[in-house]
Amino acid sequence: MEKHDHQINKTRYPAMANYPILKNYIIFCMNRLIHDYALVPPFLDAGCGHGEISLSLAARGWHGAAIDMSEAAVAAARDKLSPFPRIRTERKSLLDEHGHFQTVFLMDVLEHFEQDQEALSHVCSLLPENGYLMVCVPSNPPEWRWDDHFYGHYRRYTLKSLTRKMHRSGFSVCCAWDVTYPVFYFMRKLYTLVITRPPDDPEEDHTKRTLESAQRNAWHMPFVSRMLSMENAVWRKICQWQFDHYKEKTGLGHEMILLARRR
Repeated sequence: MEKHDHQINKTRYPAMANYPILKNYIIFCMNRLIHDYALVPPFLDAGCGHGEISLSLAARGWHGAAIDMSEAAVAAARDKLSPFPRIRTERKSLLDEHGHFQTVFLMDVLEHFEQDQEALSHVCSLLPENGYLMVCVPSNPPEWRWDDHFYGHYRRYTLKSLTRKMHRSGFSVCCAWDVTYPVFYFMRKLYTLVITRPPDDPEEDHTKRTLESAQRNAWHMPFVSRMLSMENAVWRKICQWQFDHYKEKTGLGHEMILLARRR
């Protein structure tokens, strides 16, 4: 496993989903929704990756569970969340989880399920009436690029298609925001044009791509990576400007965050 993980970390083909500034912006949007809709724990962070979402929730004093199918991801999340004993960290599939939660997070997870309707229906069974589900998904099918295949995505969603799936699973959509347009949208467009598409590995299926996705470093081009990943006042102003003017434009970007309530 250690050798395999080392190879993953050295991949020349990182993708936008792990870009630190975008991750931070998504967490910012998540926290705004938590505040605006008065969401409460216990939480389930399914497909937790390295635990960034759970760590943000832990900082709020929340308790709950962080699960992932990847052994390497769970090890990283467990290390990050070790100061927070009220968060259970476990290698586990969403469909094998049977706890009871008030808020469930599927952040860059739903697109990895071939049967996404089944996954949504299962989440509904974990929540009480008026419990909340927050998802972050790749949006707008015309924005399909080589990195979608590389990451193991089955699809991209429109707001209409995702709303329909939510309704069928027992949810009502409360709010949907784009998290990429225009800043991250044009960065990804340029990135996927400049970076050569990785060759297909005939042994890689969707499950393997999904398990490896959290281990791939975004923008792994030393100087450019450092410059574009810096947290500073300029980036914060840019992100605030994007949030203030474009969050409602779900038809323009390449990823959206959506909050739904169990009916």
